[in-house]
Amino acid sequence: MNDHLNALDSNPDFAKASVNTVIFCPTRDLCTQNQVALENLWNTASGKDKERQHKRMKRKGRYDGPVLSRDVVTIMGQTSIRKSLAPFKSRHKPFIIVATPGRFRDMLNNEAGFRDSFRYLKNIVIDEADELLNQNFKDELIEIISTLKSLRERLPEEEGLEENPSPKTMMFSATIDNNVKELAHTAFGGKDMPFIDITHDKVQVNENITQSLIQTDSLFHNYSASLKYIIDRILDARENKHPFKAMVFISNTNGVDLYASLLNALARKEHFKNVWKLHGKITQGERNWAQEAFRTTKKGVLVASNVAARGLDFPGVTHVIQIGVNSEIAGHTHRVGRTGRAGKKGDSVLFISHVENGYVKALKKDGNEFHSVEDHDVNEEFDASLKRITANLDIDNIVTASISSMDNVPSSVCDIPKMTLLRENSKLYQDLADDYDTLPFLSKKQAVRMRCDTEGAREFFSIPGTPTTVEKRNSGSRYGQLQPWWIQ
Repeated sequence: MNDHLNALDSNPDFAKASVNTVIFCPTRDLCTQNQVALENLWNTASGKDKERQHKRMKRKGRYDGPVLSRDVVTIMGQTSIRKSLAPFKSRHKPFIIVATPGRFRDMLNNEAGFRDSFRYLKNIVIDEADELLNQNFKDELIEIISTLKSLRERLPEEEGLEENPSPKTMMFSATIDNNVKELAHTAFGGKDMPFIDITHDKVQVNENITQSLIQTDSLFHNYSASLKYIIDRILDARENKHPFKAMVFISNTNGVDLYASLLNALARKEHFKNVWKLHGKITQGERNWAQEAFRTTKKGVLVASNVAARGLDFPGVTHVIQIGVNSEIAGHTHRVGRTGRAGKKGDSVLFISHVENGYVKALKKDGNEFHSVEDHDVNEEFDASLKRITANLDIDNIVTASISSMDNVPSSVCDIPKMTLLRENSKLYQDLADDYDTLPFLSKKQAVRMRCDTEGAREFFSIPGTPTTVEKRNSGSRYGQLQPWWIQ
C-alpha cells in the first residue's frame, strides 16, 4: 500500500492507469469483508478518511460510517456486471480488486476494458488457497495467473531488464497438500519460493478455547440436544448478565434452514429474537445483512453452513456449536477458530450421534482434544415440544439433504455403512414428523447414485421403480446369496 502511495507521488500516470493488487477469495462473504477492511485501511493511509468524514458530517450533520470509494472494489458473482465494470471505464483504475475466481475470469476473458486494467499489476494474492481448491477453482486460478502475467508491461524504471517483470504472487493456506503445492508451483512459474509454516504440521487450536463433546443416540437428538443447550445458555446469560454469542455450524443448507426455523420458534418463546442464518443459497443481500447484524450484536446466534467457517471475523463469539460430521477434518478446526479470538476465552461444543463416532476418532487422531465428553440425557418434554414444531414442516428435502451430505463424507473422515446411514436418516424423518408408521420417500435416482441396494433400503425408505442391478444379481434371499456390495 505504501509502494502505491509513493508511486502516486512519483509517477501518478502509471500508478493510476493500472490495478495494483488482485486478491482472490473463496466466497463472496469473505470478499465483502476484505473489501471493507482494506477500504478503511486505504482511506486512513491515503488521508481520505478524515476528508470523507468531514464531507459526510457537513452534508448530514453526523458521521455514520465510511463512504466506500472506487479505490478498493469487489468482483464477484450474484452482482451486476455492468456496475462491476463501471470503475474500469475511468482513466483512474481501482487500486485493489477483491474477487472470486469465477466472475473475475469471466470478465477477464470477455471485457476488453477490464482486461486492459492490469498492465502494471504488482501483486496477486490467493487467500484461503486450500478452500479455493476444494471448490474446484484450480484450473481457473492457473488460467487467471497465466493471463495476468502475460498482460504485464514494463514500467519506465524496468526498462533494460532481461526478463519481463511478473507480479509478485503470494498464497495463504491453512493446509498444504499436493494440490496447493501444484498451484504454488504454477503461480510462481516453477521457481523456488519462500515458504513459511507456522503450524509445523500440527493442529493448532487456540489454547483459550475449551472443546467439549456431547454424544447422542440419534440424528434427531443432535438437533434436540444442541437446541436445548442453546436455549439454556440464553436463559443463563440473561439471568447472570453475561454475554452469549454463538455460531452454529451444519454441513448442508437444508439443515441450516431447519435449525434456524426451530431455534427461532423456541427462542421467541423466551423473548429472544437475535437469530440469523447464513448459507450459499440465500441472496447476497440477505447474507450481507445477516453478517452485519451478527457482527455488531453483543448477543445472538448465527446458524451457518461452511461459508462462515473460514476468514469471516465476528467479534465477541463466546460459543461455537457443531452438529454432526463435517466432510473434512480441517473444517472442524476452522469452525472452532471462530471463537476465542483477541485473547478472549471461548467454548466449542460438538454434538455427534453414535453412528458418527468415527469422526470423533479422526479428530482425535489429528490432534484435537476434548476437555469433557458427555452422553446426552434425553429430555422427553423438550423433545415433545420440538416435535410439535417439526410435525408441521416439509421435512422430505431436509432428510434427502442429510443423506447426501453424510454420503459425501470421505471414509477416511467417517466411514458409515450405507444401510446404517439410511436407517438413521429414516429414523430422523420419523422423529421430525412424529410419525413412526410412515416410511420417508427416497428417489430411485438418489438410491442409484449412492450405489444402494434398493431391496435392502426399502426397509427404511419408500423407493419407486424396479429392483437395481445389484439386487437382481443378489436375488435369492433378503440381501441375496452373495454378500451385499457394501460388505464386499
